[in-house]
Amino acid sequence: VGIDKLKLTQRDGKFYLEKSVPQLYVDLSSIAKGFGVDLVAETLEHIGAKHYMVEIGGEIRAKGKNIEGKDWQIAIEKPSFDGSRSVEQVIGLKDLAMATSGNYRIYFEENGQRFAHEIDPKTGYPIQHHLASITVLHPSTMTADGLSTGLFVLGEEKALEVAEKEQIPVYLIIKTENGFETKMSSTFSALLNQ
Repeated sequence: VGIDKLKLTQRDGKFYLEKSVPQLYVDLSSIAKGFGVDLVAETLEHIGAKHYMVEIGGEIRAKGKNIEGKDWQIAIEKPSFDGSRSVEQVIGLKDLAMATSGNYRIYFEENGQRFAHEIDPKTGYPIQHHLASITVLHPSTMTADGLSTGLFVLGEEKALEVAEKEQIPVYLIIKTENGFETKMSSTFSALLNQ
C-alpha cells in the first residue's frame, strides 16, 4: 500500500504507470463510473444529441430536457440500513452531472460495529462519522464522482466547510439519533431554487 510505490513515467510521448511492488493494486473506482458517463455524454454530443441523460451505477449527466420538455428529474435516495429504497429529494438536472457517495449500502458489520467501505486516509481504517451520503453537482461527472468520494471521507462538517469555500453544490444526509437530517451548501440551494 502507498502512492510512493507508483511512478508515472513518459516514453515516446506516452505515459506509463510503473509499480515498484508487483502486488500493488490501483483502484480507480472513485472516478471510473463518472469518467465512463462523461465519455458516453461526449459521444452523444459529438453526434449532435441536444437532450440526453446518461447514468452508470448512479453517476449521472444530463443535458437539455426530458421527453416532457422538463429538466431531468433525478432523485437523491433516502439512506436506509434495511435495504428499502425511498426518495429524499428530487432535483431538476439540466446541463450538469451528479454523483453520490455514501456508506449505507456497502459496509460490513463485525461485533456489532459497522465498517464503511470508504477508508480514512489519515488512519488507514474505515471512516467513522455520521455522514450517510453526499451528492455533488458539477459539469463533469468524473469530477463530481471524485469530489463526492473525497468530501464524504471528510465527514459532514469539513465537507460542508470545503463546499462553501470552493462553491461546490453539495447535499448531505446525516445520520442522527432521531433518524436523518439534511444540509446543503448555498450553491446547491441556489440550484434547487431555480
